[in-house]
Amino acid sequence: MSNVTPPIIFADDFIEHDAVAWRIEPGIKDPNNPLIEPKYPWDLGCTFSHGTVLRDPIDGLWKAWYLSTPPLYDDRKGAEDRQLTYAFSHDGVEWIRPELDIYPCGGFEKTNILLGSKMGGQVSQVSVDIVPDAEPEHRYEMFCLRDPQYYEFQSPGYGCPDQLIAGFPLPPGRDHHFYGLYRHFSADGIHWNVAEGPLATGWYVLPLLPEGYNPITTSDGIYVYRWGGKYYMFSKVELPAIPGNFVPHDSGFKLCRTIALRVSEDGSHWEEPYEHLLTPDYLDPPDTQFMELAVSPYPENSFGNHAGFMAGATVYHTSSSTIDVQFAASRNGKKWWRPARRSCIELAPLGDIGGGMIWPTRGFVFDGDQTHLYYSGLRGLHGDTYSMTRTSGAFHGAFCRASWETGRYWAAMHFEGLSYYPCILTTPPLDCGGKNLIINAATDCEGKLQAELLDEQGRVISGYSREECRAFVGDEKNAVLGWQGRERCSVPRASLRFIMRNTRLYGFEWR
Repeated sequence: MSNVTPPIIFADDFIEHDAVAWRIEPGIKDPNNPLIEPKYPWDLGCTFSHGTVLRDPIDGLWKAWYLSTPPLYDDRKGAEDRQLTYAFSHDGVEWIRPELDIYPCGGFEKTNILLGSKMGGQVSQVSVDIVPDAEPEHRYEMFCLRDPQYYEFQSPGYGCPDQLIAGFPLPPGRDHHFYGLYRHFSADGIHWNVAEGPLATGWYVLPLLPEGYNPITTSDGIYVYRWGGKYYMFSKVELPAIPGNFVPHDSGFKLCRTIALRVSEDGSHWEEPYEHLLTPDYLDPPDTQFMELAVSPYPENSFGNHAGFMAGATVYHTSSSTIDVQFAASRNGKKWWRPARRSCIELAPLGDIGGGMIWPTRGFVFDGDQTHLYYSGLRGLHGDTYSMTRTSGAFHGAFCRASWETGRYWAAMHFEGLSYYPCILTTPPLDCGGKNLIINAATDCEGKLQAELLDEQGRVISGYSREECRAFVGDEKNAVLGWQGRERCSVPRASLRFIMRNTRLYGFEWR
């Protein structure tokens, strides 16, 4: 019997939900948080996320491509200048900022800066993928936003006065580069070469671009992924806000932020978007908006297939100017479901790290029986909630992580939380002949889980009733749930009905 934990469950796995609600398991904040604290002149403002953390399959190291910002000065002429920085780790907890010869800064000849401001302006939304069997110069691939014209409020010693992206040819007839998404390659993940761009940009840049450029129009929340030989771009798209939902202190006043998806065969030419993957609806508070979608394919199940995708959705609550992370899940990357729509990483008190905003990195890191999400915990709010005009505050915070047991992120259970009556979940007909029913579940307060099989008419199949089921009691991630005298199911196809009392069901699988 495989010890692979059954896949995550979705609400639409079931055609019947009776007295069911969804429990979100809170991420356990690492006791060593913050893992990367402000330390040097270029990161004293914030060691920020908007980047990628992963295990490198080439050398086995944990690696982080993240942003660093200098302090915002009291006279407010400083900038939240964002430079791309790098760190590595042997265990994912103790991080080393290497001293590299790429970009001197703040009086230091050697720094951990990979793309400094004078190399092409502000950097953001850094997406890194590693392809070990690619040509050496293309084993590391990166998409990121670069803004060589971000200089209006530059901090002393920062900014990009010549408005040029180093090592990248200028467009014909132009004397500077433009804001947008640029593609890079590297042989080591440290020394990067710009390959093309801008592939995407803001609507206000489009009229300035030379003839022949036709980038995607997007906003500033964008992550790119490479899966199965294709590229997937999840980006923020802004819609007009519904009248009455205007929040005067919101920096996106009269706008509603949503998430769209584009797909590409080659990373250069992108299909029309699937809009809008995440939008607020009647189940959300009216001030709900979406900044980013940090997506990961869920680990393979026991049959070697991916059960779908899970993500950390960066949710902006405009009235309170707070940002948190909610779980989202999808089978195809297009239709997304958010169980319970509650934060999966608790905000700290205002002024503490993570006290106002939590910005996740590009996706989850699956590490055996643990799943990690790295994030930047910011001390403050996104804006001044007493202001009657648009505001956006300085970012002060540090790099952290939260963790979950792999396979235990959300669970179906009774909506009362504790009940003497059962809740019921029923699946559509499933192939089950010759298979075992494997569950990932936990019971509490004298709870138990039973199951029964139903035929096409919804009748209980003889020998597979709830009374004949060996009730599950306990806490196991790979438990076999059977019926008296039967281990493997002898029915070729049937609907499965769970009857649960004081039980959390995280997943199941016919195996």
